[in-house]
Amino acid sequence: MAGAGVMEDGLWREAVHWLTQFGVLPADHRCCLPDSKPIDLLYTLRDGVLLCHLLQKIDPATIDMKDVSLNPQLAQFLCAKNIRVFLTMCSKHYNIREADLFDPSMLFDYTDFGRVLRTLSVLSRSPKALARGIPGFPADADQSAFEEPIYRHLDEEANVEDRILSDRLRSHLIRSRSNDKMEENIYEDLCYVSLKDKPATAKAPLEKRDYCLNELLETEANYVSVLEMLREKFMEPLRPLLGPEYTVTIFQGIQGLEDLHKRFHRELREACRPDSTTRISNVFISNKARFLIYGEYCSNLQPAQELIDELCEKDDALSQKVARCQMEANGGKFKLRDLLSVPMQRILKYEILLRELLKYTVKSTQYSDDHGGLERALAAMRDVAEFINEVKRDNETLQIMHDIESSITDWPLEEGPFRSAKDCGRLLKDGEIKVKCHPENKIKLRYVFIFDEILLMCKSTRIVEKMFWGEQYCYKDWLRICEFDLEDRRKSQRTDARWSHMWHLVHKRKKTVYTLYAKTEETKRNWIKALEEAREHVDPSENKYTDHVFALATFSRPEECDTCLKLLKGKFLQGYRCGQCERKAHKHCIRASGMCGARQPPSLPPRPPAGDDGDPDVCAVQLPSRGSSHQQPDFSAPPVARSVSLGAPRRAPPLWAVSRTASSLSGSRSSSFSASGGEPAASSPVPSSPPDYVNLNIEEQPWWSGEMDRVQAERALEHRPPWHVPGARVGRPAEQVCAEPTRGGEGEPHEDSPG
Repeated sequence: MAGAGVMEDGLWREAVHWLTQFGVLPADHRCCLPDSKPIDLLYTLRDGVLLCHLLQKIDPATIDMKDVSLNPQLAQFLCAKNIRVFLTMCSKHYNIREADLFDPSMLFDYTDFGRVLRTLSVLSRSPKALARGIPGFPADADQSAFEEPIYRHLDEEANVEDRILSDRLRSHLIRSRSNDKMEENIYEDLCYVSLKDKPATAKAPLEKRDYCLNELLETEANYVSVLEMLREKFMEPLRPLLGPEYTVTIFQGIQGLEDLHKRFHRELREACRPDSTTRISNVFISNKARFLIYGEYCSNLQPAQELIDELCEKDDALSQKVARCQMEANGGKFKLRDLLSVPMQRILKYEILLRELLKYTVKSTQYSDDHGGLERALAAMRDVAEFINEVKRDNETLQIMHDIESSITDWPLEEGPFRSAKDCGRLLKDGEIKVKCHPENKIKLRYVFIFDEILLMCKSTRIVEKMFWGEQYCYKDWLRICEFDLEDRRKSQRTDARWSHMWHLVHKRKKTVYTLYAKTEETKRNWIKALEEAREHVDPSENKYTDHVFALATFSRPEECDTCLKLLKGKFLQGYRCGQCERKAHKHCIRASGMCGARQPPSLPPRPPAGDDGDPDVCAVQLPSRGSSHQQPDFSAPPVARSVSLGAPRRAPPLWAVSRTASSLSGSRSSSFSASGGEPAASSPVPSSPPDYVNLNIEEQPWWSGEMDRVQAERALEHRPPWHVPGARVGRPAEQVCAEPTRGGEGEPHEDSPG
């Protein structure tokens, strides 16, 4: 190589080229782009899945893919397990020396990518790899390039955005890319019908909307034929050889899907008739709940495909029978495992078909009235697709939870509030940190799992299991995250610089304090972020905007959010449920959930003692009296008791009675007003003890109409019967309005009033 820069850039790019030749990286992968960096390749290899697929490509007999976690979701203990499987097989089947192997932490923690490239280089020059006709790398056999500084401590370059990018990078693996393309081709060959070039058979020329409808109908008919073929040509003939258990596992839901889509196709044909009163949109919306069975089918697809391959390898008779079924069904063009993927492709196509139909319905004047319905149907199918994806992802998550639970010894699940790892919530982060529990001063290295509910502390141990190094953990302690406050601290003064970034977990009742240490500031921030996310999941901040008591909940069957009416997606901990009114909500819908239906309106306060007249419906409420509108109230005089009725509603007095009573009140402090008769009543003596509370908050009264000026009040009262007037509050206290002299003279009725 011409120089160090060329050497540095050429080594990892040679590794990318070698991986592409073996077919584990597609040619359009991000690592193959001109602006890619070494960190891109590191991310692609980090979960160990591609490395294990590489060994399978070189020699399928050297690795059992059942020992590999294909969807580790960057859970560190699963990624480390995959990497150890790769390293063990390299040592066992490819005779690579231990000195040429890297440690799993060098790859997962980005500390020495050069050592990873060295292992791949030695593997590329092994006899098994060279036997495939692909030359090894580097071409000049210069080993000094592996020690270049650019390959050391790439953790400084790895940040949160890069970790998000890594999920996207893994989606470009040839494993998923090739399968997606193959499944798409199978679907198009079996179901897809292009009608754009077909001549119109009707007298009137077909609109583009008609082409969309015809495509929808014909592809649906072809899909029903595929389901019939799977049942008649595969499921029934293979049942005697597979047995009931394997038949259900491989063909789970095929019969149900066939029945569903036969009915769905009939409804579509009926809706497409010119004289039909049924709309296309209603057919999709009414079948939304039935389409949810695809969640389980799509989740079971990969295990079903792996099972049929495994059984065919072990049983020659079954393998020959499957081959004969494939010949009878489609001339051997497609394998059974490939045909099983057609239903997943079909359910995801409805959104695309509806989007096209909606686009041309806008321009069609004849069917424009169904535009809103098609929008709702499109939203429903998008909701179904998201539900299926979440169910599939949750099934993978549940497998991770099962692996975690089985890898931890002495975890007393049966004695605590959580009966399984699934009950602890989703895994948010795992890895090694150092922990100190006060008042102890000893700092201990712990492998920590952060779930939604708890922080689980274990001690990592390595044991030989199934001929490769596996991770095993010994349970030590767990903390309920919601019981602790998180306090961040600056870098400590400890001499161990690799573990100097600390923060505290302080028990809310001051029972104990835990100090936790991370290697880098970036790692510490990621741990703190995971803890904050866990707290937010269990006790969302949106709860403060409502009086509902929402808590994270698992729903045994598909449910919809009571606010947005969209599905609560997933298989466990799908959303939140109010502990009082059972209302269901997404996290982002909590704020808009309104008032809790279980909360009854406040009951009336206890009644004060009855007045002197002995009427139990009239009680004395102590209120200050008012003088005339031109005098200041005399606070030295004893208060006057006004009577407030708490009994049955009675007809309000006419306006003239209110005016006269108001005049009497302005002239004498010793009179009170009876709401029942409108005549002045003798004042009741003030009780020696304070009266019981009566709600006098005007805004909470049923007759409150809001603040308004005189013009607005007159307009509001113009067409109301007179008994509505006395209760109206129009910008200032009612007694002040009544106390003013009327235009007809004090105590005389208004000239416009009916009285």
